[in-house]
Amino acid sequence: LVHHYQAALRQGLPQKRVSLQQWVANDLRLLKKLGFLNTTREYHGSTQEDEAWYEYQSKSVARGTGSPLGRSLYEIQLRQWLQAVLAIGKRPSDVVLLVRASDFRRHPTGYLQRILQFVGVNDTTTAGMPSEEQWRQQILPQSNFAAPTAQLLKEYNVTQAYKKELQQLFRPYMQRLPAVLKHFGLRWAEPAAAVS
Repeated sequence: LVHHYQAALRQGLPQKRVSLQQWVANDLRLLKKLGFLNTTREYHGSTQEDEAWYEYQSKSVARGTGSPLGRSLYEIQLRQWLQAVLAIGKRPSDVVLLVRASDFRRHPTGYLQRILQFVGVNDTTTAGMPSEEQWRQQILPQSNFAAPTAQLLKEYNVTQAYKKELQQLFRPYMQRLPAVLKHFGLRWAEPAAAVS
């Protein structure tokens, strides 16, 4: 969420400069107003949830807010996207590679090789690629793959209590994510075996 906020600020969003907490609070109000945060089993994957999601996306764009919470609701984003992939006659596992940012941070070279293999780049040797150490020391700290540091969290006033509140908000969606991935025949990618 902190990275989404930073990216939004670089893009000039939200249009009126607000704190991270206010940005999230405004978005939370919109989600609640649209009835989106209904975590009952019947609501999950329903037409009502889909309609609320589309309305949320439309209003977020119109308001110029950058939809901070929606960008972190990976379960519904992936479900919607994977349904679209099926609708055009493709198998999700043929066109989607799922890589966790935390996994990429641990094994950047292996995951970069896996990504290159997935998109059809034949030469996936590590020759010419940054080393694991270079990734960790120079590249990742400047990227959106970098984990928010304690300093960054403090700068944006993200307390433990606030983190816990956000985790509670996202928990139902994160708990449903494995079932959605399984339904579409997907699983998290593993890094490529070391090839030199």
